[in-house]
Amino acid sequence: MINKTGLTMSKIAKELGLSRMAVSAVVNGKCKERGFSKKTEEKVNAYLRKKGFVPSKYASKLRKGETGGVGVLFNSEFYPMMMSSLERVLKELRKNDSVEMIAVNNNDLRNGFEELISRRVSKLIWFQSFVELEDALTISKLMPYMNNFSQKIIYNYNFGYNKELDAKLLKAGVNLVGLNLDSGYRDLCKYLKKAGHKKIVALLSPSKFEVFTGNGIEVRALPQAAPGLDDYSKMQYYADALLELKKNYDFSAVYYHDYLKSLYLIDILHEKGIDVPEDLSLWGYGYDSHPFYRISKMSMLNIPVNDMVECVVKLLKDDSAKASEHCFSHEVLDRGTSRSVSTG
Repeated sequence: MINKTGLTMSKIAKELGLSRMAVSAVVNGKCKERGFSKKTEEKVNAYLRKKGFVPSKYASKLRKGETGGVGVLFNSEFYPMMMSSLERVLKELRKNDSVEMIAVNNNDLRNGFEELISRRVSKLIWFQSFVELEDALTISKLMPYMNNFSQKIIYNYNFGYNKELDAKLLKAGVNLVGLNLDSGYRDLCKYLKKAGHKKIVALLSPSKFEVFTGNGIEVRALPQAAPGLDDYSKMQYYADALLELKKNYDFSAVYYHDYLKSLYLIDILHEKGIDVPEDLSLWGYGYDSHPFYRISKMSMLNIPVNDMVECVVKLLKDDSAKASEHCFSHEVLDRGTSRSVSTG
C-alpha cells in the first residue's frame, strides 16, 4: 500500500495494465535503474497525479528508516504574493534537496504535520497566513509536532502580535521569518500624515485602528460586506458604502489590505464619479517585485519578498543556524494612486 486510502501498487498495476514491479519502480524513483521506460514512468505518474498523489522518495525512506529532504506546509487558499514566494523557495530547494509538499486549509494543519512526519522529512517550512489570536492558539497546539524536524522555519510570521508566542517558538528552535504588520501600518500613517491626510477609511479589523489613531490619523471603518459575495460584488458594496460615508465624513484616503480587490475598487469608484487619485487616494498591500503589481502602479505597503526568500534559503543551507527572529521592514511605495492633500 502506498497511502492511507487503500490505493495499492497492485491496484494501480491492474488499472494501467502494467506489472506491480513497474509501478513499484516508478513510486520509488528507480525506473531507469530497473530498466523501465520513460513512457511507463510518465503513465504511472499521470495516474497518481489524477488520484491526487505526487510520486516522491518517501516510500523507500519509510522502509529504510531514513530521514531527509524538506517538508513544505502551506495554506491552499494563498494570496498570489505568497504563492510566488513559495515557488521561488521551491526552485532553490530542488537544486539540492528532495521536497515534500502538503497543501492544507486552516482546519487541516494537524493532518498536514502528521503527513510530513510520516514522510520522514528532516526540515520544515511552514508558509503561513498572518497570525491573529485564534491562529496563535493553533500554533501553540501544533508546537509538539515541530519537534519531529531538525530544522523548522515559519515564513510570513507576524511579529509583535503575541510576544509570548514569539518566545515559545524560539525556545522550541523555530526560525521566524516575517514582518511586523503594526510597524508597517505606523510607517504608512507617518507618510499619510506628512502628505496632509488627516482622515481616512481603512477596511481592516477594528483591533488595528489604534495603530492609525495613535499616529495622528483619524480612521473610520466600513460595515463588513455580507459573506458569500464574489469579489466584484463585495467591492460594489464597499464603493457604495464609501459614497454614503463621504456625505458626513470628509476623508481623503482609503486603505484596503487586499491589493487585488483594491484594483476592482478603482474601476467601480470611477464609474460612480470618483477618480483615484484626483478625488481619493487609495492604498493597498503587496510586493513590488511581482510583475502584476509593477504593471498596476498602485500605491502600497510593500513586502520585501526578495530579502525574505533569500533568508529562508540561507537558513535551510545552514544546519547549524540557531533559531532566531528575522523581522523585515515594509516599504511605503507611493506610485500613482495617492496624492498629497493641501493643508491650507
